[in-house]
Order: sequence, then structure tokens, then C-alpha cells
Amino acid sequence: HRELEALAVPATPALVEVNSSRAALQLLQHDIARADDSVTLLAPAEAFPLLVPTFRRPASRGVTLRLFSVGAVASPALDVTEVPAPDAWPGVPLCCVVDGRSALVASRSGNEVVGHWSSAPTIIAAARLTIDALTRTA
Repeated sequence: HRELEALAVPATPALVEVNSSRAALQLLQHDIARADDSVTLLAPAEAFPLLVPTFRRPASRGVTLRLFSVGAVASPALDVTEVPAPDAWPGVPLCCVVDGRSALVASRSGNEVVGHWSSAPTIIAAARLTIDALTRTA
């Protein structure tokens, strides 16, 4: 198990620019499917139907899922808490922390997604704090 984990996480902290919704979705699917402990996700409501299959494996293994959406999610397969759109964020937030080992901090405006994925502890902490701040009212 440790050997697989070592392959999934770079030996040194990495920072990857995300500049499309497809890239963001692929990164989320990759990390969420391999989650061992927890997934915290704040995303536009439209992202959740695309991610339902990805959540099946971690959910079946008892991974803690904290899921928040900007907008209502019409998916009985996932327990998602709706939060208001934040005023102090460019576009709609797309932030995720998986197992405390990787994070995505991004924004969606229309069809465009821009942000960063990272395994750096500072980016992971920033993502966690961002999600906590933006979901505080939930």
C-alpha cells in the first residue's frame, strides 16, 4: 500500500497550473478515486453529476466525504450541502483536499476553469482554510 502511495504522490511538492474544466475534472477524478481517508470538495453544482462514479470507490471504503456545492445538486447518490455563492471569490470556487496530500484551488467562470493543483503543504493548507471559510454558513 505504501508503494502505491509513493507512486501517486510526487517525492517533492508539485504545483500544476489548471487551465481547463477538463483538466480540473481529470485531476479530481484521479485524486478522489484513490482517496484513503478523506475528501473535502467545494464545487459548482454541475460538477457533481460528473463525479458520482468517482465517489463510489472511496465511499464504499468508508472514506469521509465532505461535499459542498454552489447551487443545488440533484443527485440522491451523494450527500452534498449547498452553500451560497461567495462574493469574495472570482467566479465559482472549485476547491478540493484529498487525504491532506493534494489540493486543487481553482475558479470557474462560464466554461473556463483556472487555478492550481498541488501536493505542497502550504497549498493544501490554503485549500483547507478556503473551503472552511467559504462553507462556514453551511
